[in-house]
Amino acid sequence: MYQTIHQDGSYVVVGLSMRQAVEEKHGEIIFDVNERGNWVHGFEMVGGFVDFSVEKAVRPFKPKRPNFSEVHPRTAFVTYDPDADAAFVYLNYTQSATKVPDDVWAELMTVSQGVNPSALYGLDADGGLVWVKIPIADVIGSLGQFLELVRTD
Repeated sequence: MYQTIHQDGSYVVVGLSMRQAVEEKHGEIIFDVNERGNWVHGFEMVGGFVDFSVEKAVRPFKPKRPNFSEVHPRTAFVTYDPDADAAFVYLNYTQSATKVPDDVWAELMTVSQGVNPSALYGLDADGGLVWVKIPIADVIGSLGQFLELVRTD
């Protein structure tokens, strides 16, 4: 899955597609942080918290139904649960993060707190998600620490 993460002014921008965003929408985003202040897993969008179709937004990523027995995946993919109208975008991690032993990985992926700030979503002409902008002010701790585990290139 295509992924870029970078700082743009007062936002952390997660690029998920090379498509052109033609519309910007506001809504809440949910992301998890571990005890060290690292962003883990990815982010969640819930239909009741955004003003666009979550199903259409993730359709270009060919989402699969959530499988809760799959604990702490090390690769990027997208899930969509039509019953909850919720999607989860799992992000790619740095190569060094994915090579740690399973016990260290499990510790890194243990969620300390969930954060749900307002975000800005870029959508293409078909309503597909192109990028997400998260206000840096809502990031826990330093930006470098927050982004330490996720692949940013």
